[in-house]
Amino acid sequence: MKSTIFSHDFKYVLRAHLAFILVGLCLFFILIPFTTAGIPDDSIFNINTTHNQLLFRFIGDDFVTVVYAAYMVFAFLLALFSFSFLVDLKQVTLYFSIGLTRGKLFASRYLTGLIGLFVTIFFPMTLSYVLNRKALGTCDGMGSSYLYLTFGLLLFGLIIYTLTALCVTLSGTLSETLIYCLLFFFGMSILLYVCNRLFVKLVWGNAYMAVTYLGNNVLDSFLNLTMRYNPVLFFYPNLKEHYFYYRDLDSTAISFAGSSALLLWTVLLVILFLLCIWSLKKRAAEQAGTIGRKKPLIYLCIFISEFAVFAIGTLTFWDGNRVMAIVIAIFFAVIINCLWHKALFKRALPTGKTMTISCVLTLVIPILATCAITTIANVSYSTLPDAAQIQQVSVTYVGNPSYLATTANGSSNDSSFYLDSLYSYDDADEIETILSLHREMISLGKAELAADDSDFTGTVVPYDIQLTYTLNNGETKTWYYDRASLTILEDFLALDDTTTVSEQIASVLDNSLEESTPASTAYLEGDIYLSDIWYTDPCYLDITDDARQQLLSALKTDILAVSSNDRYFPEEDALGVLFFTTSGETDLETFAFHLGNAPIFLTSDYTNTLAFLEENQLTDLMTFDGEIESITLQEYNPYGSVVNSRTEPLSNLFFSYKSDDVDSFVVKEDFGSKQAITDPDRIKELTGQLRSIYNMTRSGYLAAVKISGSDDYIYKYLPMH
Repeated sequence: MKSTIFSHDFKYVLRAHLAFILVGLCLFFILIPFTTAGIPDDSIFNINTTHNQLLFRFIGDDFVTVVYAAYMVFAFLLALFSFSFLVDLKQVTLYFSIGLTRGKLFASRYLTGLIGLFVTIFFPMTLSYVLNRKALGTCDGMGSSYLYLTFGLLLFGLIIYTLTALCVTLSGTLSETLIYCLLFFFGMSILLYVCNRLFVKLVWGNAYMAVTYLGNNVLDSFLNLTMRYNPVLFFYPNLKEHYFYYRDLDSTAISFAGSSALLLWTVLLVILFLLCIWSLKKRAAEQAGTIGRKKPLIYLCIFISEFAVFAIGTLTFWDGNRVMAIVIAIFFAVIINCLWHKALFKRALPTGKTMTISCVLTLVIPILATCAITTIANVSYSTLPDAAQIQQVSVTYVGNPSYLATTANGSSNDSSFYLDSLYSYDDADEIETILSLHREMISLGKAELAADDSDFTGTVVPYDIQLTYTLNNGETKTWYYDRASLTILEDFLALDDTTTVSEQIASVLDNSLEESTPASTAYLEGDIYLSDIWYTDPCYLDITDDARQQLLSALKTDILAVSSNDRYFPEEDALGVLFFTTSGETDLETFAFHLGNAPIFLTSDYTNTLAFLEENQLTDLMTFDGEIESITLQEYNPYGSVVNSRTEPLSNLFFSYKSDDVDSFVVKEDFGSKQAITDPDRIKELTGQLRSIYNMTRSGYLAAVKISGSDDYIYKYLPMH
């Protein structure tokens, strides 16, 4: 008899949901096979789309996220419709009295949901698979990818469906169901996102979700790193990776590296299913129509919402008055607290003095949690691994980019540049040096980006500093800082004296790199120009390959013989300039640095290079016979511009450059006119102190030098000795 009742109930529920399932089926026929084959300009039948390289594509490129979100909403609504009778007292009384156990009541509706979810994803995916075979033929991995995606999406839908069903069994009203669904679906994501935002803003050294000034992610966010454990996101990265496949020149093997997540969630689905049955059996019939029977879930909702509001509110106003930021954040948290206590769960939460205590506790706990998280994280990030535990460390390189042996991201203009690159060190002494530099960064703290009026070297400027330690056990730990003082940046230059950097410099010049870099390409293939230090008459050197190798060998010997202090703070100006460029005469308009060139400023320390030039009768090209008409000075202040405040990093290494404008300084002052120096004696005195290359971590002046008979200005640096 009961089997007949169960069959009747199942058919009744299926018929009741049939229209909704058919609507879903039509929707996913549009979102899956139609978007991949039915849009003319983006169809797999269009050769301009496939280029004979596309092996399969089951979903249109622009609709992957839409499919994932739509399937989630469909599963949620289907479960809500299936189990909504539990929050209606009249329907509960009716269904609980028809002669079926609660387990069978649940089973008939769950079976309906399973059929609906299976139909709406299986048939569209199957049609897409058939269309792909017709348009592109078959290939290894197409069938397995089709099955993998179909099963993964179905599993995702069932997780959402089961979680929604669980929320209904725990709730007494529709509004409570929706609140619990938001908690189960997005609670984890909200907590991770808010914690990550706290780390980014308040934890000195945090690398998670940090983005460099050039727009590169340092480490993934907490949310991305935990996707496989997130009920809403666990299959999304797998779907994004496997919905299509292009021909790989090296291999055609398709790897399902994220399959373990599916196994994990299959087990969790079984657990959730059993929890739903248990919750339904324990549910009191009179719970329908009432709210707030599950106090732990209510307080969890309150905690997450208040924690998020307080933390985000604090971070939003943190850069202003920090006391006011906290006050404003508390104000918003109080509003959320009142909303929970006075509106949503008014009847469920305590009243009178008990309510006051409840309000205070639910307000204080999120604030304490915020303080605890940031404090513990800052303590953790101020603790470095022992040198004996470190196998290797990668550190941002702040030195001369003309010798850069690694790939780099960068930007440049006609007066300045900025590069972001990493060097790796594994020598024990070098690791100790880096740990010492790292301790300096920790001691600096998140100091304000501002000039230090009492000590120029204490000025804190925007800069990307990244340190990644690889430990002996294979674990990696990464720190990222978005600012540094000029003193610390100068201390980082000492790494140029290490064996590691010396070997890297040598490899750039002797063509022993495994992969070429812009600098090595400029040396080995670029045009070579030799000029005086005023760029009056640069001459192209048309030399043989053997002569080029001799020149590079001489340069390597000389560069490695110069200490970092002499390299970045020369006691005398250069005698001439060797300019290697892959951009030809275009670079001669300004001589400004970019990744396609490599200027070498030859001082008297470059004995081997000067001997090569002398031997080849080229030293006369470095002779300057002209006269200096004027020198215009501007004191160097990284924050000299009030209007255009320094928010982006610049390299501290000054390279001499040329411009037809007297105001093309690295930092342009907003107001005031600059007085040109024209007195011959004063010009002669200053000329001997100007430098073509200098690290601006030490105070000085920017100088625009006007050459007689020329409309150009040559920019130099005048150290403040």
